[in-house]
Amino acid sequence: MALPSLTAFHSAGGAIFLFADNTPYVCHVSEFLRAKFGITVEGDYYGEKTMTYKENGYQQTGNFGQHEIFTGITNLFEGSTICHPVYSTPASRTIFVTIATATDGNPCIAVYDPPSPSTEGRLCLDCGFTKLYYKKRWFAFDEAVDYDYYFTPDDNQNEMQNVDIINPLSQRCKHVEGGSRW
Repeated sequence: MALPSLTAFHSAGGAIFLFADNTPYVCHVSEFLRAKFGITVEGDYYGEKTMTYKENGYQQTGNFGQHEIFTGITNLFEGSTICHPVYSTPASRTIFVTIATATDGNPCIAVYDPPSPSTEGRLCLDCGFTKLYYKKRWFAFDEAVDYDYYFTPDDNQNEMQNVDIINPLSQRCKHVEGGSRW
C-alpha cells in the first residue's frame, strides 16, 4: 500500500504536491490527508472560471494571493470539476493556509508549511486537478458535440514550474525506507 510510504516520505522531510479531482475521485488524497492531518476532500463543483491574483483578497471568491507558487502568475484556471477541504475539527482548520479560493467560495489551493522544529516536508493541496487540462469545445448546429483536452495555457504551467523551484530536488528525491525514489 502506498499510504505508509507516502506518510514516511513526508514525515522525513519530503515535499508533496497533492492534486485532487471531484468526488468520487478523491479517495487517495482524502486517505492521506485523513491519516496525516484529520482532513478530507469532497465536492463536485463545476468551475470552468479563471481566478485572478489579489494580494490581500485571496480568500475572496475567485481569487488567489501572494505565495511562491504563484510567482509571475496573474490569472489561473480553477479547473472544470473541483472539490474542497473538509475539516474534522476547529484545530484542523489551522493546519493548512488557504492561498486560493474557487468561484464557489470554497478553498481550492492550500499549503502546509511545517513548524520549524518539525522534520516534515512542505505540502500543497490543489483541489482542481482538471486545471492541468484546458477544454476546447467544438460546436456544430449550436450544440457541443465533442471535447478535446490538452495542456493548459502558460499561467497554469507556471504554477507547476514554481512548485519545482520551491521544493528543491533534494527534498523531492529523498529516499524513504521501504519506498522508492521518484
